[in-house]
Amino acid sequence: MLVGRLLYPDPAIWQTSASGGLALRHEFMDYSRPAQAGYSHVAYGSLEAVLERDKDNFYHALNRTLVGMESGNPHWEPWIGFFLSALADQVRHLYSKLEREKQIFSALPKLSSAIVDLAREHGRVTMADAIRLTGSNRNTLKLHFRKLVHQGQLQRHGMGAGVWYQPR
Repeated sequence: MLVGRLLYPDPAIWQTSASGGLALRHEFMDYSRPAQAGYSHVAYGSLEAVLERDKDNFYHALNRTLVGMESGNPHWEPWIGFFLSALADQVRHLYSKLEREKQIFSALPKLSSAIVDLAREHGRVTMADAIRLTGSNRNTLKLHFRKLVHQGQLQRHGMGAGVWYQPR
């Protein structure tokens, strides 16, 4: 795709959607240890859902730009306007997701918040990690882990000594 090569040289950014159309793959991954730097974050956001919701306008803007390119008179405004609008929609979506996370997170006890932070920062957390990094009692941590799993903040994997938790 000409626009894909001009704007995004990496073909891995383009993918075929479930409907057979062309879709952009834009992934915003969380940065390494953002909570330690004082930043709020969401684990993952994707423009694909925004593009799927508005695919008629996406293809219209893309086609208008391609026609201009083929005639030697590129008309970038439709594509750039659509793309910036999609980015703005995604920012609003991620902002509302962050606000929900803040409300849930602020209601947690301090130790539970620390456990969830550890899981988010490292992708997973074990009981040994939590003991070492929080200095808390094993039985107290077990109660917090159990509540976090029940509340849907963490997902438990494994049994016994090999159990580990990841954020949901």
